[in-house]
Amino acid sequence: MNALLKVCLPPLLLAACAFPLHAQESSQLPEPHRVVDDVTRQVIALIRDTQTQGEIDVEDFKADVYELLNPRLDWVGFSRGVMGAHFQSASDAQRSRFVTSVRVMLLDFYAATMLRLRDQQIRVLMPKAPPSNPNRVNVDLEFVGSDGQAIPIVFYMRRASEGGEWKLVNINLAGINLGLTWRNQFGRIMDVTGDIDQSIIEFAEAVRQASP
Repeated sequence: MNALLKVCLPPLLLAACAFPLHAQESSQLPEPHRVVDDVTRQVIALIRDTQTQGEIDVEDFKADVYELLNPRLDWVGFSRGVMGAHFQSASDAQRSRFVTSVRVMLLDFYAATMLRLRDQQIRVLMPKAPPSNPNRVNVDLEFVGSDGQAIPIVFYMRRASEGGEWKLVNINLAGINLGLTWRNQFGRIMDVTGDIDQSIIEFAEAVRQASP
């Protein structure tokens, strides 16, 4: 992607964007919800702060978003889920290359999504019941437009052990499970090519063409 590529932005609805609309203060949210809330606030603030004369440099924005997401996302776990059973048969070099490729794809997807939803209000929803597994929690968000219609987003959070850090392992946007969708897509490409290296290349190109 051209590093000089820029996306024109209309004026931001800063008061609506800067703060999620849940009734509780962020400090009252469960820990995984606070992680998502904090990252979302920072990304929205980043869009606001990097806006210059109605434009945002997409590459600079993605680099800043990566700095925010990198410590909060389980890149290897997400990539393993996408590659599925083929992850076990892949070499260390192939796994490393795939993780790097998925990192770029997920960053592109997340950054593009946040730019598109930048002027919508955010709600981080309180859980309705305790999770069945205390180390696996789904965090529900809603992005609400001026027409009142809500776009649901689910962040799948996981920690390795009690007291460990919460990491993002998957995203569901408006009913589309990103990890599962990419897993099915990679599987279909593997069925055709039968070659992991070629499938990594073709998968990355297919995702790039379909990205928002």
